[in-house]
Amino acid sequence: MRHLLLLLALAAGCADDPPKQLGGQCDLTSQCEAPLVCRIARCRKECASTRDCPVGQLCALDDDGLGACLLVEETRCARHSDCPGSLSCIAGRCTHECEEDRDCAPGASCVGVDDGMPRCEDPADRSCARNSDCDGELTCAADGRCRLPCRADRDCREGSACEDGLCVPFEADAGTPLDAGPPDAGTPDAEAPGDGGEDAGGEDAAVASDAGEVVVTCTLPADCRAPRVTGADCVSGLCVATSCEATWADCDGDFATGCEADTTSDPDHCGGCGTWCGAGGTCSASTCDGVVGVTLGQNHSCYLRTAGRVVCMGYDSDGALGGGERPTGTAIVDPVEVLGLGDAAQIENGTSSSCAVRRTGEMVCWGENGAGQLGDGTFTNRLAPRAVVGITNAVQVSMGYQHACAVLSGGGLYCWGNGTKGAVGNGATGYFKLPVPVTGIGDAVHVACGDEHCCAARATGAVSCWGRNHQGQLGDGTGGTSTDQSATPVAVTGITDAVAVSAGTAHSCAVHGTGAVSCWGSNGAGALGTGMTVTELTRSLTPLPVTGLTNAVTATSGSYHTCAITTTGAVACWGEGSQGELGDGLGTSSAVPVYATGLADAVSLAAYEWCSCAIRSGERVVCWGNNELWFGVDRRYELWLTPDSLPSTFP
Repeated sequence: MRHLLLLLALAAGCADDPPKQLGGQCDLTSQCEAPLVCRIARCRKECASTRDCPVGQLCALDDDGLGACLLVEETRCARHSDCPGSLSCIAGRCTHECEEDRDCAPGASCVGVDDGMPRCEDPADRSCARNSDCDGELTCAADGRCRLPCRADRDCREGSACEDGLCVPFEADAGTPLDAGPPDAGTPDAEAPGDGGEDAGGEDAAVASDAGEVVVTCTLPADCRAPRVTGADCVSGLCVATSCEATWADCDGDFATGCEADTTSDPDHCGGCGTWCGAGGTCSASTCDGVVGVTLGQNHSCYLRTAGRVVCMGYDSDGALGGGERPTGTAIVDPVEVLGLGDAAQIENGTSSSCAVRRTGEMVCWGENGAGQLGDGTFTNRLAPRAVVGITNAVQVSMGYQHACAVLSGGGLYCWGNGTKGAVGNGATGYFKLPVPVTGIGDAVHVACGDEHCCAARATGAVSCWGRNHQGQLGDGTGGTSTDQSATPVAVTGITDAVAVSAGTAHSCAVHGTGAVSCWGSNGAGALGTGMTVTELTRSLTPLPVTGLTNAVTATSGSYHTCAITTTGAVACWGEGSQGELGDGLGTSSAVPVYATGLADAVSLAAYEWCSCAIRSGERVVCWGNNELWFGVDRRYELWLTPDSLPSTFP
């Protein structure tokens, strides 16, 4: 009872607290002085875009996608943590990241794409001394800022007015905030009687969608005017939108902005208010794009969306997530959008680095670069994508432990990074910070890299492998001792009809044109799928058939397991399974293929170490195995023994 009385007393005390003014800390909107709202833990001015905010500030989105204006003290920053919501600290300012001008609020443009740190820059934030300091039609105004030309106040952003043909901030009286409106802006008398909804004639008034002046206070519904509003009501002297033009919606609840959300293209309100397309998602014809590519690294994963954007999650060691942030050594379970990458066609993760093939055929890589695995001519880690030097017509990329290889459109094959065991395939050993051609291969159709070796399927159906060969993973009948390796490709014995290859830590597999699969190298945990355990067969220096698999389409390998998609959309896995990576619900290894539970529509696969993922036909991702934060769920090391969907908010 004593505790109950204390709680009641606290509640009563909270109820008596006066409403908090702009900037006050809050948990609920009711704690803020009207019309302020509680967003990102502060009382703020609500907004739908930066145009609704005072000059020099931004409209920041909270976790629910609702907007509120930055406070003055939040506009400058030294680190990302200084910025609220989804904003990032770039060039000392809290700003939205972007790829092109249309990603920015009206009046702002996307700059810095060339230096790998794209950000939205508002011309109202740009200082000047003369007109020549300003771009385009902008003119240097009396306040020393580049301003837009105007003919009337309605041509200017809120917080500014048209003076002498230029938009300039209000010269507010002392104590008056910039967002208080122009000096002559009237506010309705709170005590004045007004016609409420029940007194307004009963029916909503039709409002012209191309209304000029916005009117938000009213006596009758006919008084109300706002962009794209086709029906309105007058409630207690304030206008409320009741209907909008087709495909538009009033999602922010602010009549002044009208029906501001285009539900055909707004990724925050796709098809209706509050329907979010997920990190990096886009909306087209009222439908969110899906996920068409997934790749797993040592402690991070990346996802390719239909529109070409890429998001990553997990440990950001050495910049592996590509978001431009200085690594903190902590796990990031919310997807991070890779900077400046909106046209990816294929993605691939290495240990703590990633690469993407762009739709143009060019390549970019980011993350750890100590062995030159980013291919940019340096050994410098990169927090954001950098171009791979000289690659302009790539069609597919694969990454190993510290190296990468790309198949070119004409069948050429180039590799770079750690070649100390011959994994670069150019006949030499060492570290290669620039791509070099793989010796003797001009007809590659698919490449797969394991820890320190790679294999390529060729147009003839043959398979060639190169690199470390201590377990016979090159498949030419040699190897098996710790020093065995080949710095040039060797032909895998007996394969003449391969269409795809995969490579694990020390084993390799090929998918035949018939649908059969053969594997060679280490048989640890039954990784070769022959039905023999490692005690019965330690390794095989030449290919052996995987038992009972006759309808495979493609395959991918983790450390000691392999999974294949069949013609029916099922996923068959074999090898190491103690972490759940086979997906059959048992959590045990298997020397013969077993089937991932409930999967009958898989179209793409990824695997790494103790984890597997698949993309289903509806462009949704399911994963299974050991969740070392690959899955973007903060349940580290939890085992998923059967395929499980990622959280509904992603993708």
